[in-house]
Amino acid sequence: MVQLTTNRSVAICVDTQLAVIAGTLSAMFPSPPIAVLFPRVPQADPLSPESIVFTKELEAKLQTLPLLQKLRSMPDADEWYETSMVQTSTTSL
Repeated sequence: MVQLTTNRSVAICVDTQLAVIAGTLSAMFPSPPIAVLFPRVPQADPLSPESIVFTKELEAKLQTLPLLQKLRSMPDADEWYETSMVQTSTTSL
């Protein structure tokens, strides 16, 4: 009985290792059908006119979110400050 349990444990361990290896390899080297269904989109140039317009429009929409407007009008609004990840000036350091 002990020998049977040990063999089963070893089999489960080997199966788990094979599954991890197969998953890792398929993530590193996806098959062509997956690449066709989910192509990798190249990143846009952040300094292109289209990207700048998109960023400005998105920032304007975010600034007018109802929750943000509500938070800005609360009595404790002067006790916290807002930050933005969007660079507003074009000067570089």
